[in-house]
Amino acid sequence: MKWTAIACCMLLLPFLSSAEGEDVYAGGHSIWPPYFISTQSGLSVEIVKAAFNASNKGFEFHPSPFSRAMRELAKGDLDLITALWKTPAREAVYEFSEPYISNQLFFVSSASVPIDYQGLESLSGHHICTILGFGYQSLLDPIKDLKQMTLLELRTCLLQLHKERVEGVIADKHAALYEFKQDPAFSSFSFREPIIADWPVHIAVLKSNPRASQIIESFNQGLRLIQQNGTYDQIVNRYMETR
Repeated sequence: MKWTAIACCMLLLPFLSSAEGEDVYAGGHSIWPPYFISTQSGLSVEIVKAAFNASNKGFEFHPSPFSRAMRELAKGDLDLITALWKTPAREAVYEFSEPYISNQLFFVSSASVPIDYQGLESLSGHHICTILGFGYQSLLDPIKDLKQMTLLELRTCLLQLHKERVEGVIADKHAALYEFKQDPAFSSFSFREPIIADWPVHIAVLKSNPRASQIIESFNQGLRLIQQNGTYDQIVNRYMETR
């Protein structure tokens, strides 16, 4: 009788694990400090995990280059993209959560490379560095004679600015502040006004995913809870730099 009970339990294990796994969502994005630092740390990583936990769901972050993460989402290897800006084209394909942070995009330049910046149009004829895969490219396309160096990481863009190989960098404010803190070579860089954009950040799930609405609602419910109980502010205060 004892062995029969054990055997039955052993047979049930795969099914129990599968059911439990349905409540653990996998999200991807590229490493992008301070939002994504490691599998367990980063502003976005901690907010998204805390929101799902507040809804009694699990969350695992799987870092990879952004383009690969999007492909893995399309193949069903991921449940969600952990940070995505809305665009009309994306809204046709993805279901978006409520925004949980905002990215402030600035033009970053150095005093050693003078440039009369008055907004994106004033970059005509200049050479700047941008990051591959980010949704701001549509803002730059109309600018005539704009030369772009496109790289994978913000830090490498800032190094190109330091070496005066470009005249400026398009960067999120808090991501840039994080890099400024890591490397004294970037201490002379400054954010130029006017701001380029202030874009809300969401998690996103493919509309074709049969659990899309469930995932989004679990996140939204948990986000509201952590905003009410102070957890959200505690996470933000640990990661946000000011200058």
